[in-house]
Amino acid sequence: MKLIFVDPQNDPKLFTDFIKPCEMRDEKPPFNFFSILDYGVRLDKLIPNDGLYEMLRAMDFGDAEGDQLSHEFDKAYYQYLMTYNLAFVDFMTLVSTLEDDKDTIIMSNHSNRLVTPIVDSLIKALSVRYGVVSGIVNTIDDIGDITKIPEATVEGPYLETYVSDVGRYVQLSGIPPIKPVSKEKIEEDLESLSYSSEV
Repeated sequence: MKLIFVDPQNDPKLFTDFIKPCEMRDEKPPFNFFSILDYGVRLDKLIPNDGLYEMLRAMDFGDAEGDQLSHEFDKAYYQYLMTYNLAFVDFMTLVSTLEDDKDTIIMSNHSNRLVTPIVDSLIKALSVRYGVVSGIVNTIDDIGDITKIPEATVEGPYLETYVSDVGRYVQLSGIPPIKPVSKEKIEEDLESLSYSSEV
C-alpha cells in the first residue's frame, strides 16, 4: 500500500480518472486535507491554528530567511500534531489506514502557496515519526510514477512508536484523554526532522 497526496484542483482529471476509480476498486474513500472539493473523509483537525498561520504568512519563500522560517514551521507544526489531541486523532486516523493492503489517497490543494508548506510539513511528520514515505501526484501524467513510491509500512525502530501512538489514539477516540507525547520524545523527533525537498 502507498500513501499518495493528490491535487485534483491542479488537474481535474485526477478526480474522475484516478481518485474515483481507486475508491471503487478498493472500497476505501479518500481523505480530504485542504481540497476545495466537498468529498472524502475530512482531516480538518490537521489544519494549523492561527499562530501557525501567522508563521506561514511571515515566510518569504525562496530566500534564506524564508528557509529558516520554513524549518521553524516544520517544528511547530510537528509539536501541534503531537500535543493537540484532536489533531493527533486525525493524524492517527490517517496513519492507521496503512494497516490494510490498499493505497491511501489524500486529496489536497498542494499547488496553493499557503497549503504547500503545510502538506510538506505533514509529509515530513509522517516520515520522522513512522518512517513512512509519501508520494505527490499533481497531474494525470504523474500516475505512471506511482510505482516508484515506496510501500508505506511502519517497521523496524518506528514500530514501537507506532504501537504506543495507537494506544493513545484508541483512548482518545472513546475514553477520557491521556497525556500527550512527552516533551523529550518530541524534541528527539525534532532533531530527526529532515528538510530535504525529497521528503
